[in-house]
Amino acid sequence: MEKNGQVALVTGASSGIGRETAVMLAEKGFQVLAAARRMDRLTELADQGEGITPIEVDLSDPDDLEKFCQHISGLPEPVSVLINNAGYSLRGVLEDVVIEAAKRMFQVNVFALMRVTQVCLPGMRKMRGGTIVNLSSMAGKFAFPGSGPYAATKHAVEAITDALRIEVRPFGIR
Repeated sequence: MEKNGQVALVTGASSGIGRETAVMLAEKGFQVLAAARRMDRLTELADQGEGITPIEVDLSDPDDLEKFCQHISGLPEPVSVLINNAGYSLRGVLEDVVIEAAKRMFQVNVFALMRVTQVCLPGMRKMRGGTIVNLSSMAGKFAFPGSGPYAATKHAVEAITDALRIEVRPFGIR
């Protein structure tokens, strides 16, 4: 997947899978937009090599998410690879879960993923190609005690991804 000059967007790029994916894509020649809340970690990531641009965004904040999406839609080149990696887990038995905390987790794990995908799709359709990777979890298929709300977000990601795969296939998007 050598793609000199093409744009890749990685959410949740400040650590873990997101960080390593951003590094790998930059090494393969992509111009990587590394997005996350922790600008200090993103700056450190960008300093490690060429081709990584840090973007601070709090996906749990709908206003910040919309500003981010406006930035993405205004790029001179469309995003050709989207890695929806941002997400986190909230654990606890259902009767103890604070509903506002669960809503915030749904905002990050599901609604932000949907919104960022929406803003990237027009460019991919115009290019007649692109790749979208939505990171999920085994919890999206098998829920365990204490993981109900988190599993619900990942089950939603599984369903969205299954439907999206069929919707975008005619446009050459994987």
